[in-house]
Amino acid sequence: MKPSRPTDLSADRQSVSKSPTVVPDGGSGAQPNVVASLVICSRDRCDVLARCLSALETVSLPPEWEVVIVNNGSRDHTVDVIEEFRARVSFRVISVNEPLPGLSRARNRGMAASSGRIIAFTDDDCYVTPGYAAHLVAAFDEPRLGYLTGKVQQYDPRFARTAINERSEPYELRPYGYVRTGRVLGANMAFRREVLEAIGGFDLEFGSGARFPAEDCDAAARASAAGWAGRYVPEVVVQHDHRRDLAEARTVHSSYDLGRGAYHMKLISQSGTRLAGVRGWLELPYRVFRRPTTLRGELAGAWGWWRLNWTQRRSRR
Repeated sequence: MKPSRPTDLSADRQSVSKSPTVVPDGGSGAQPNVVASLVICSRDRCDVLARCLSALETVSLPPEWEVVIVNNGSRDHTVDVIEEFRARVSFRVISVNEPLPGLSRARNRGMAASSGRIIAFTDDDCYVTPGYAAHLVAAFDEPRLGYLTGKVQQYDPRFARTAINERSEPYELRPYGYVRTGRVLGANMAFRREVLEAIGGFDLEFGSGARFPAEDCDAAARASAAGWAGRYVPEVVVQHDHRRDLAEARTVHSSYDLGRGAYHMKLISQSGTRLAGVRGWLELPYRVFRRPTTLRGELAGAWGWWRLNWTQRRSRR
């Protein structure tokens, strides 16, 4: 069934061209009538990206949506996969290249190339489900909502459960509150454009390919500190096909520990988010009780972020 169109954002909508579009690296080709942009970043995972894009073909995206694919300096056949996808579909597709590695850098490049008033993000190993587009845009009919995250389902039960959020009930992420890690997942999140622009996009020190993970919660925390509300909307669903076994999942969890420590240290180091950071550190004993190895990772992440920040401050003097 084709998703119904939300009403509150439709007053000034007009159908955009359905012709697939390639935007050269120098410009965005901005379209004023694009309501939402879906940004997908990929680096050297052309087979994974091909599955993601194939699944996207089966979803009826409204004509006021666009898909922005960021090739993050891939050396495999990612360019060919994007071009073949672009030739097959009828909706607007923007292809851009970000040669420097880093998920946050790639997402910022995708944001700059996009036109939507809402900017949604998913990963190249995720599959958007029917109804995703309609539910996502409808959620932003609430004017106080600055960002959202949605359900991330396990696609294949044979693999380890990691980076999954399958809660059935919605929850709120209050303005000026603490955004706990895991409450916002980069595999399924969206922001109003004005919110992302106001917070300066994603922090380049966070995210896959950078020093610390947790770029998703960091962006949400900065939006919260700016007074915007967030929400978990379980009707906005993607399926995560990460294909990690238990050993790989343990490595990923160790990386998340590092990012969590850096994230909390960043919060506690800034006046506007200090109370949120303190709350995060007060929950550390509970996290260590559940998984003792997290202590070393979080402390290493906290120290790493503090040292990096101190070095950068000295260099600016």
